[in-house]
Amino acid sequence: MILSKRIVYFLTLVESECYVVASDKLCITVSALRHSMSELEKLVDEKLLKKNCGGIKLTEAGFAFYTKLLPVYELAYNTFETYKQKDIASESIRIFISGFYYPDIFFKARSIMKKSLFNLYISQGQADTHKNCTGSQFDLYIYSSVSPYADFQRNMYQIFLSQEKLGILVTKKMKHKYADISELIRSEKIILRNSLREHPFIDMLKKNISELTIAWDFLWLPDFTDVLNAIQDNMGFTFFPASMITYLPIKMEEYEFILQPFKKDMIIDRYICFDKKNFEQLIKIATSLKSESEIVERETCM
Repeated sequence: MILSKRIVYFLTLVESECYVVASDKLCITVSALRHSMSELEKLVDEKLLKKNCGGIKLTEAGFAFYTKLLPVYELAYNTFETYKQKDIASESIRIFISGFYYPDIFFKARSIMKKSLFNLYISQGQADTHKNCTGSQFDLYIYSSVSPYADFQRNMYQIFLSQEKLGILVTKKMKHKYADISELIRSEKIILRNSLREHPFIDMLKKNISELTIAWDFLWLPDFTDVLNAIQDNMGFTFFPASMITYLPIKMEEYEFILQPFKKDMIIDRYICFDKKNFEQLIKIATSLKSESEIVERETCM
């Protein structure tokens, strides 16, 4: 029971505080994760989770269950890992995605996983993590940088993935309140994921905004699902890569994407990199993630 999927799913969900993020880490659908949590609650005969601002929060019973379970699970897990450590490198691929939300990478990774013997584990975080981490923590890094400069460690092999134009995603209801884009930007909050706080895109954005106004207001949220929920509630607008719009789990007839909100295009370059010593093991997977012809199985993320 300690190493069962339901327990792993539960702990991952508590850590992620969001079904979408947890399902991405676990490489399962959101609906499968919800079903598994429902089964777990039936098994323990307690309500463990409740909704919280677009994410989840532990109930009182859920918190008691989590605090008692975690140390026991970690002991069992670490004991188990000790015996299988020698095989981990050949069986698992760990992918880290920093900065922007790139749903296409999740879908391609899931497609690759179904065709290979590897287990894929995907994590997300701050934009500059790839500079400070070594290959011992993650195998592949997906990150973006303001064109034409990209900074990465010398021991890392880098592959250019794509060039992305950034635009504004806003509800039509909010956009119609203002005479032009300049007034919108001056008046409303810019809603972004926490993982973008240190992204070089922010300096580029501030420089463009400073040409329109001397003041602006950022609202930083944990996950892109939280960002979408806030936009849906007309709390502000966000910036997002144009190529990713078709992947968003929203009804676009209710939104508008403004590709060029400033005089100059906002452009970032996207890369995948990995430790050079793992070239033979990882190059095929890295190039598969790059390939535009890769068959992508899209799933509902909300």
